[in-house]
Amino acid sequence: MGRRALTLYLLLVPAVGLGMLGLLIVAAAPPRAGAAGVGASAHFAARQLVGLGCAAALGALVARLGTRRLYAAAPYVFLAAVAVALAVFVPGLGVRAAGARRWIHLGPLSGGP
Repeated sequence: MGRRALTLYLLLVPAVGLGMLGLLIVAAAPPRAGAAGVGASAHFAARQLVGLGCAAALGALVARLGTRRLYAAAPYVFLAAVAVALAVFVPGLGVRAAGARRWIHLGPLSGGP
């Protein structure tokens, strides 16, 4: 096993393990009455799967780009992250939840930056 393969193995095994553990915890959560959608473990398990898929795609993209390109793009990635973090304060885009604006709602999609 080469050095690159070993490094990739040491990154992927814990990441996949933690992702599956998170999915297991979310899917096994007991139903609880509350707001719409709360308590539907299948709903949150599906959201967890979508998040894991997005993370896997982003990880594959970063692995294909390489560290030099990633370092060159780092300032732009930082600016994009700051823009998304500040987007929660835009009326109509940011959603107030539990007294704080921390969620972004775009049509059927919602999430936190």
